[in-house]
Amino acid sequence: MKNALVNSKNLAGIGIWALGHEGGRKEIWNGLKASFPLVSVEKNEPPAGQFLLDQNFPNPFNPSTEIGFSLNRTSSVCVEVFDVLGRSIAVLADQRMESGDYRLTWNAAHESGGVYFCRLTAAGSMRTIKMQLLR
Repeated sequence: MKNALVNSKNLAGIGIWALGHEGGRKEIWNGLKASFPLVSVEKNEPPAGQFLLDQNFPNPFNPSTEIGFSLNRTSSVCVEVFDVLGRSIAVLADQRMESGDYRLTWNAAHESGGVYFCRLTAAGSMRTIKMQLLR
């Protein structure tokens, strides 16, 4: 009944509510399972000829964070960090890379707290993630 009310009002957060208050009741979890599609936590593979850019971790962060990405073919890669005004703050990679999984670390110890963007350019495409530096 609670789940139906939340869905009818288009509210978010029912899963968190259920975890906090009704975690042991099977009927709650059965209702959630019926109402929401299953989500996999397995790693996605990049589409043919493309790449994936993962969300940085941790996010928010202080002072450093890791940025992961996957290439499924050799490509020229540029990974760059921008501030909210669009100014380039750091170039983490600018080179030809083989296919595979990569992790880069950005140490923002000398930057102000706030929102930053990481842009990955490879295989003729771009992906961007939003990152939050806390001070």
